[in-house]
Amino acid sequence: MATASLIKAQRAFAEKSADPASFSFDPHRRAEEMAFANASNFTMDNTQFNAIADQTNIYQSLTSDNDPLRILLNHSAINAMADSPSASYAPTCHPGTREAVIGRIMAWARDRKATPILWLSGPAGAGKSCIQRKIVKLCADEGLFGACFFFSTSESETSSEARFITTLAAQLAENIPGLHWYIESAIKMDRRMFARSLESQVEGLILKPLQDMVGSMSNRLKGLFRGTLAFGPSQNDLNKPWTRSNIIVIDGLDECVDEKEHAHILHLIYVLASHPHFPFRFVVASRPEYAIRTAFSSSPLSTHTLILRLEEYEADEDIRRYLKAELNRLKSDHPASTSIPVEWPSIEDEDALVVKASRQFVYVSVVMKHLDNPRRNPVLELRRIIDHRPSECDSKSNPFAELDALYNRILHPPDVDIPLLKSILHAIIHQIFYSFKGIDAVLDLAPVIDWFSPQKFGRLLDIAITSRTPIHFR
Repeated sequence: MATASLIKAQRAFAEKSADPASFSFDPHRRAEEMAFANASNFTMDNTQFNAIADQTNIYQSLTSDNDPLRILLNHSAINAMADSPSASYAPTCHPGTREAVIGRIMAWARDRKATPILWLSGPAGAGKSCIQRKIVKLCADEGLFGACFFFSTSESETSSEARFITTLAAQLAENIPGLHWYIESAIKMDRRMFARSLESQVEGLILKPLQDMVGSMSNRLKGLFRGTLAFGPSQNDLNKPWTRSNIIVIDGLDECVDEKEHAHILHLIYVLASHPHFPFRFVVASRPEYAIRTAFSSSPLSTHTLILRLEEYEADEDIRRYLKAELNRLKSDHPASTSIPVEWPSIEDEDALVVKASRQFVYVSVVMKHLDNPRRNPVLELRRIIDHRPSECDSKSNPFAELDALYNRILHPPDVDIPLLKSILHAIIHQIFYSFKGIDAVLDLAPVIDWFSPQKFGRLLDIAITSRTPIHFR
């Protein structure tokens, strides 16, 4: 009779074990309240035990098809992460360049009393992404890295907000000790998690798991964990759940195709950064698009953000240093190196390239990519570049085709009257007019300051608040 009862119990347990839905992971449930709390000398297959703080949690090991963290990863944008396969080919800061702005950002990152958000603003091609990748590396080296998202128009997953929160959650689950159990639990308990709004995902995948983990920790582990997030808890921090020292890096926010998403993502960032149980701060880099500028200059972000403008940092010497190093490399590595004069390039050539770059690292990067071609003579090609006249080159011989494509995308949004734009730019470049008011009068237009709006061209021009103020290119 006892044997029959035991067999019946074993069958019931096996049937229960075969059904993943029958197991729910409750991080607050104590070991003595669970089944088999006092049992001994028995075997359980396909099961995993995990000790967290003073609790023992049990859950069924899921197959690879329904593993919550695998599902989370499948709903994430892999190429938005700093260590993605595509990141191997991403440009990085040349040694010795951009040290001033990088140093300023890292000083902010190490300061636990600093603002929860930093915005690095800069024009297209100024090197923001290179700086952000350097920040990721430095933060990781110092134990300050939490997560990142590198937006890009190169693919749909990285050019929209759809996978923004899931991608951050997947990295936090990996980088924060013990957090993945609570994120797993959240996914198991809400099978519709990935079909919910981003606001719901913020709460369900990040804030509640963090809050649950803090609540379940013993005081001893809270102190240890707080020490991993900061530089050791101070006496004043002992009553706080965590300190704000880990950094989340967001790059290329302007690369979201839908401009409405710019402000929405910043709203989500503020919701996270202002939450008392969220121990991370954000460094965001983007072009100064209208929606982004407006959000950062308005409450509540304006009082929670440190703004760094990349154009205020000297770039000419960094560009010159990069050019010297890369051109010297060509003199030894290029197949035509034996025909390159020792004194090449001249100081005048370097000066000309620095001036042409106009503080844009993308210019010299494109130049070096062109000169690196083993089928071209770098001496002759450099002379062609310095003497370059766009009208004299067809698309195949144009060394700046890549640069042209970048600015063509910026200057050709779908709702712009291109002929009118060309007329206005012609008038500005040739200094026919010095303000929008003059353009309005002569071209007999509706007020150009309304048409030529900051929403469309704030990334390239300093648009005056009044129509009488002079116009300046960035």
